[in-house]
Amino acid sequence: MLLHVLGPKSGYTRGKGTGYRTSAKARLQEQQQQVMQKQQEEQQQIMQKQQDQIMNLQSELEASKKAIDDYKEEQRLYMEAMEKRFEDMITRRSRTLCYDDQ
Repeated sequence: MLLHVLGPKSGYTRGKGTGYRTSAKARLQEQQQQVMQKQQEEQQQIMQKQQDQIMNLQSELEASKKAIDDYKEEQRLYMEAMEKRFEDMITRRSRTLCYDDQ
């Protein structure tokens, strides 16, 4: 009788010392939960990478827009300077022509 009490019992996990009943269904559910948790962690990592990529692309876009705006402003100032030079040249030329006519 004593050997029967101390012997292994069906439905108990041997070697763990927990004494909790485990069944194939419970093990399967635990494995499924672990798989789902791992998938959720992977999805969160993917989402974080995508958010980082979005932030980097937005920064690059803003930097490109600023560079384009700076270039446009530089070109506008250059054109204004060229117009001023041409106007000055025309004014000087017309003055010299006026003085030559007199």
